[in-house]
Amino acid sequence: MQTIFSILGTMKKVVLRSALVASISISFIAAVFRLQHWPYTGPLLLTSLIVTLLFLLLLVIDIAVIETKNAQLKAIWIAAIIIPPLAIYLMSGATSLVIPLIVGLLYMAFGRKKLMSS
Repeated sequence: MQTIFSILGTMKKVVLRSALVASISISFIAAVFRLQHWPYTGPLLLTSLIVTLLFLLLLVIDIAVIETKNAQLKAIWIAAIIIPPLAIYLMSGATSLVIPLIVGLLYMAFGRKKLMSS
């Protein structure tokens, strides 16, 4: 099965970092627009949500594609990305992607190296 990462080859890290930076920066700009009551807050928040979901999708695909002996560690990282926003949505009805962004940042900093080495 050819995924986007097998096509990109060595560009995996660059694509993931770029998606993370874009997601965080658009979310920050949308939050500033929301706090200042400036126009076009709705489209910015929607764009922020879409870019964040795209980043999380790329992250889950990256975790699933990595060949490692430790399948439990892969499952834990995937669950850490997927379960918190679902739990927040089910409990309050609000969409919050802050926790998965933090988990994604931690994965990019520490977890990816550990998964690749095990």
